[in-house]
Amino acid sequence: MSETVHEMSNDVILKMVVTYLAII
Repeated sequence: MSETVHEMSNDVILKMVVTYLAII
């Protein structure tokens, strides 16, 4: 369960980073 949450967190962070870079 911890691994799943960790993966989800990384996925969310990754999407945020991609969106951030896309905006800039």
